[in-house]
Amino acid sequence: MNRLRGGLNRAALACVGIPLATAGTVLGADGVLGRGRLPSWWPVFASGSVWVDRGTLASWQDHNWWTPLAATALGVALLLCLYWCALQVRGGRVRILPFSRDDITLSGFALSDAVERRTRALPGVMRARVHLLGRPTRLRLRVHVVLAPGASPAAVLSHFSTRTLAEAREVTARRIDAEVRMQTRRHRSRRVH
Repeated sequence: MNRLRGGLNRAALACVGIPLATAGTVLGADGVLGRGRLPSWWPVFASGSVWVDRGTLASWQDHNWWTPLAATALGVALLLCLYWCALQVRGGRVRILPFSRDDITLSGFALSDAVERRTRALPGVMRARVHLLGRPTRLRLRVHVVLAPGASPAAVLSHFSTRTLAEAREVTARRIDAEVRMQTRRHRSRRVH
């Protein structure tokens, strides 16, 4: 997941979650703790009260605009939620990569597996894990590399970008962005008995 989508997801969750959590806390504290235990500044509703009474709701329904407005607002909210869910699914792993000719395709798993094997073969790399993400028109590699003790991260990154990534771009004839995360494997300390 890229940073923009992650930020949008967090913002959407905050915009929905904070008001719901606040309303739930206000309404639930009265029932769970009891009125005598709440601070004096805490908003308390009268017993048996509602936020919108039947008279107010009936006066809104007397207007011709109320029912279409409520139905439209709920429909727009539903469409926005469905669109948001579709965006989450769309940016996942690439299954098939079509080429200019319709009868030629490349498996996304095969490409990520080949890049993973090439990355593992680089000097200083102990382990590598590669995932191919995005869309066929905009590919992105998420690479996690475990370096051997004493390996230079700059040298491994240079080899990866000039050899492995360049080769993947040449094979697919597409621009491929890469996100490389490196981790070093430390020497195990020996215990003296």
